[in-house]
Amino acid sequence: MANQSFSNNEKTKILATVVYANTPYLKKAKSYVPQNQMEGKKLGNKYKVYIPDPGKTRIVDAADGKTGLQAQIDNINEIEYEVTLKAGLNDCEVSEWNKLGDIESWSKEVAQPRGKSVARTIEKEAIDATVYRASQVEVLSSADLDAIGDAAADLDKAGVVGQKVTFIEPKLGAKIAKKALGLFNHPAVAEDLYKDKYLGRYAESDVVTESYMPTVKGDGATATISLTEISGKGFAPVTAITTNAKKGTPFKVEGLKLVDKNGVQVDADYTIVTTDDNGSIPELRIEFEGAACNNANAWVPTGTSSLTLTNALTSGKTYAVVQTRFDEAVGFDTYDFSEIPGTKKTKESFDGSEIEVSVYEGGNLSDFTSMVRIVAPFAVGLPDPREAALSFVQMD
Repeated sequence: MANQSFSNNEKTKILATVVYANTPYLKKAKSYVPQNQMEGKKLGNKYKVYIPDPGKTRIVDAADGKTGLQAQIDNINEIEYEVTLKAGLNDCEVSEWNKLGDIESWSKEVAQPRGKSVARTIEKEAIDATVYRASQVEVLSSADLDAIGDAAADLDKAGVVGQKVTFIEPKLGAKIAKKALGLFNHPAVAEDLYKDKYLGRYAESDVVTESYMPTVKGDGATATISLTEISGKGFAPVTAITTNAKKGTPFKVEGLKLVDKNGVQVDADYTIVTTDDNGSIPELRIEFEGAACNNANAWVPTGTSSLTLTNALTSGKTYAVVQTRFDEAVGFDTYDFSEIPGTKKTKESFDGSEIEVSVYEGGNLSDFTSMVRIVAPFAVGLPDPREAALSFVQMD
């Protein structure tokens, strides 16, 4: 390497800082499976996260005597959620890496553009993989604070406890802020956390703009669902519906209500949202009213044998998608590969965050060139859709 007044660690630290600054969606994600639990895993492999079973608590009357106290044992049913390992890669020639003799030039010419590219690519991948994993939906005909407030209230109904955060497309955020800027509060802590993408705070939720938040168009798609009853307690889990709907289409379901994270059946509508173009949905586990089945996240009245699904969007209209979630609902972990013989590796994160970046420098014997590879292996998911709610806001 050419003589330089700064180390590889300093260069990589700048790169990690750029990555962190450009991933607002992932800044408060939770670590589910850290590096020390990933021994033996390979890129492209999958691992499983488990959602605990709160069981079913019942109320008995003293007049029931010993009969009321008789045990009603149900099985512990931890729900599996599968996550795939991926990696963000960005390569450049080592001559470009080394010829810039001062750290300011290197930051401007390499770290800023390439770090931002890595960050924004991973950020979009994370949003695409998790944004439609929600169990409650609000549909609004115009830009309004209800897009934040109603969804935040939905999380309360789901028994979610903790800090909330809302991600909103910048133009929609500007419209809402223009209407009601005086209602936003700007706590210094959140401003420091989200920097210039922080819009404000409303309904106990930090509001952050993110340009990769999607839009969807109502297309009048229909849907059906197949149910298999289990022992008079509920139905077998459902992971897909029969539909011609595109990814991100919400379906209201007559009679389908939410079971909150405490296992309590509540009077809140459960909305089914497609997570791809093939009809996949977050796993739906339905139990009958008063019963316990499959660590349920939804319930229906006893005797229900079928469900009616109705497209919640107006055909031909375009909707901006707003996500309000428990800020640690998204699981995000970064990993590193071992140092490869003949290469020099450095790894850094920003201020102890979960987002880490590794840099490898080495020669390529196949064409006698030298190169630098920026590597960010990661896994991302949103295991429990009850920890997120969506607002579909009509934009035309």
